Amino acid sequence: MLKVSMMEAQGKFHKIGINNIFTFKGFCNKHDTLLFDYIENNIFNITEYKTKILFCYRAVLNELRKKNKSILISTT
Repeated sequence: MLKVSMMEAQGKFHKIGINNIFTFKGFCNKHDTLLFDYIENNIFNITEYKTKILFCYRAVLNELRKKNKSILISTT
C-alpha cells in the first residue's frame, strides 16, 4: 500500500495484511456486517451485479472517508 503525505509531498510503501487491505472503518461492526456480508461470507463471484454494486459502494465510501480525514488533518 502506498501512503502519501500531502504535508511532506512524499510517499512511502508499507506492508499491509490481506485481511486489512479491504478494511473500511466507516461503519460499526453490526452495520458493516449487515451491508457487506454478501461479499465477505459467500462464494466470491465478480460477475454478479450485487457483488459489483457492493464493492463499488465500499470503494466510494472508503474514498470519501480518506478525503474527510485528509481535510481534517490539513485544517488542524
